[in-house]
Amino acid sequence: MLIPTTYGWTLFALVISMICLGSWVNMQKAGGKHRFELFYYDFSLGALFAAMLMAVSLGMMGNDLTFEDNLSIAGKRNMAVAVLAGGVFNLGNMLLLAGVSTSGMASAMPISLGLSIIIGLVWKYIAKAEGSAALLFGGIGLLLAGIVATAIAHHNHALVTKPKVKNQLGGGIKGISISAAGGVVLGLFAPLLDFSRAGDIGLGTYTALLFMTIGILLTTFLYNLYFMNLPVQGEPVKFSQYFAAGKKNHFLGLIGGALWAIGAAGTLAAAAVAKSASVGPMLTTALNCGAPIVAALCGIFVWKEYDGATGRAKTLVPIMLILLIAGIAMVSLAAS
Repeated sequence: MLIPTTYGWTLFALVISMICLGSWVNMQKAGGKHRFELFYYDFSLGALFAAMLMAVSLGMMGNDLTFEDNLSIAGKRNMAVAVLAGGVFNLGNMLLLAGVSTSGMASAMPISLGLSIIIGLVWKYIAKAEGSAALLFGGIGLLLAGIVATAIAHHNHALVTKPKVKNQLGGGIKGISISAAGGVVLGLFAPLLDFSRAGDIGLGTYTALLFMTIGILLTTFLYNLYFMNLPVQGEPVKFSQYFAAGKKNHFLGLIGGALWAIGAAGTLAAAAVAKSASVGPMLTTALNCGAPIVAALCGIFVWKEYDGATGRAKTLVPIMLILLIAGIAMVSLAAS
């Protein structure tokens, strides 16, 4: 399998991963009134197609075990756990996108991804107890403060904002709650994925991603039974509306899924590199935690979600960014 073998390529993989994982939601935003429930069918297909393409191309390159070889020796339990990890991730990701549809990208993404990062950091510390506990939990405190500031900023802005279309700001407490629930669920899938990759019969980078995306596609049909019939916003959605959507909307969904898969592959590949090619735990942690900042910046400056914000909301927007960045910096220092 082709994985980074030098410092430069590992750094490149982590940067690309951060950008993709923080920006794929732009594809859903670009669809305008196209409902996230329908967008998600194309997202899951795009993620699976991209994972398959990377498996049969990048997965067959390099001097290490190829995707085909890994597939032949990998344990069936490992494959099943990777599919399960995809299913758990998918529930959290759909809740995240539901939060985006009600609260906006600049609010939902930092809340969801921020909470998932915190859960992942605590889990990692419990498992390995490495690094400075004072710096780690100080950084987690700053991340929590940034999440709270994000929630308050959105709530105050929502009180004075009447959305013109269904996927603009205006979700208030409901959007914050959905985003937070998504973050908690997203924080639970990583241990499952780690288990699927452990041991001599564990899954390699592209094999793990492929089985995870299979779990994403399968559970999309299951979860959407709820989201389409009991929508978080607007009227119930019929599956026939998927076929009535324009080619642009389908294309955006496929690209969104592909971007996410590329980002996930970058993270998994960077985690598999030899120690000699590693960029170090501090920079790795910083880049792995950077997606919420990318998403917040997109929501603020690309989609103008806080344009016209007044009072407390206007003050809290830069504060939330400062707190999130400071929290990421501190947990990164803790890992060094």
